Amino acid sequence: MSRRTIAYLATGLILMTGTSLSLLPMARHALADSHAANAGDEALALPDLMKELGGSQRKLRRMIKDPASVTESLRIVRRMQKLTAAGMMGSPEKTSDLQVSERSAFLLAYKRQIVQLIGRLLDLEEALLQGDTKIGQEIFRDLGKIKSEGHRRFQRPEE
Repeated sequence: MSRRTIAYLATGLILMTGTSLSLLPMARHALADSHAANAGDEALALPDLMKELGGSQRKLRRMIKDPASVTESLRIVRRMQKLTAAGMMGSPEKTSDLQVSERSAFLLAYKRQIVQLIGRLLDLEEALLQGDTKIGQEIFRDLGKIKSEGHRRFQRPEE
């Protein structure tokens, strides 16, 4: 896992647990050190990140059942982790529709949802590393639920 991903996870955990902000300088250093290696992910707008995540999820759906595809599945899961972590720094378009007083709470809820998704992606990586495709499939279904919930809460309603 890249230092950048670790930094995002640490930031998310700080936000979720209320841990002292004294850990933030470490997260900033990890971000600065890995900035050049991950510049391509930052350049993508949130809708583009989410579109790529969706494509990765579709690829993974076909592979997750096949133990022979573990290496490729792990590559996809790790890419999804990076994209998700990069997405934490964005803000959904729906944010601009909210009253100023509601935006901070909305963005915090969004970041918590992203941290939840990263946690399940880490669980999926662990299952794949252990060769447990049955657990991997269960976790994959959870990812779909998290995605649906996130879209319901954080996307603008389609007109």
